[in-house]
Amino acid sequence: MLTPTLPANETERLAEVRALNLLDTAPEERFDRIVRLAKRVFDVPIAYIALIDADRQWFKSKCGVRRDQTGRDISFFGHAILQDEPRVVPDAREDERFRDNPLVIGEPYQRFYAGHPLRGPNGLKVGTLCIASTEPRRFSDQEMETFHQFAALAEHEFNVVDLVRMQRALLESQDRLKKELAEAEAYVRSLLPAPTETPVKTDWCFLSSSQLGGDSFGYHWLDDNQLAIYLLDACGHGVGASLLSISV
Repeated sequence: MLTPTLPANETERLAEVRALNLLDTAPEERFDRIVRLAKRVFDVPIAYIALIDADRQWFKSKCGVRRDQTGRDISFFGHAILQDEPRVVPDAREDERFRDNPLVIGEPYQRFYAGHPLRGPNGLKVGTLCIASTEPRRFSDQEMETFHQFAALAEHEFNVVDLVRMQRALLESQDRLKKELAEAEAYVRSLLPAPTETPVKTDWCFLSSSQLGGDSFGYHWLDDNQLAIYLLDACGHGVGASLLSISV
């Protein structure tokens, strides 16, 4: 077995792998769907999408593979990542790089292998789409074209990870803002006076036109005989008008 060498840009490549924030995450249907279809279309028992970390090949999605990861030194992708085109091995038992590989002479007893490099958002090779079989096999030009299309689907999912992360961050930000606005609304309402019964009876109903309004009011006794009542109407609605009303 020949141990693959490291790519010249390994440091940058690893940074991109980890920037995806996919390592050791739960299965996702968007990746599982691609793997299931590839397994069915190519009629193979094994298909998977893997990310290549510093010393391991970790399976983000898999069919026909029991492990969650393998050592990078025995992964077929260690060789595939060194080239731009897919790596196809018709019969691993007849290839000096793989004939005594633990994945060939042991579980899952791979003979045929095809691995397509997958690039991340910055164009660096972060993983692979692989199909494999326990029987030798040839890969036709038409099958290769289909393989390219499956890889493009997988790469698309890698490249929308940033968008998904941004959407999650936006939702978290909206939830945080909603909480802060609710706290601000509670504070504004806490400044309103309580209804009174004697010597003058007062009552009121305050309905803001938005979560935070620019209106405020109050009353207090100037002396035993004079009750001062005030109403503030700041132009506009929302945080700006509310802050102005409160400061006044």
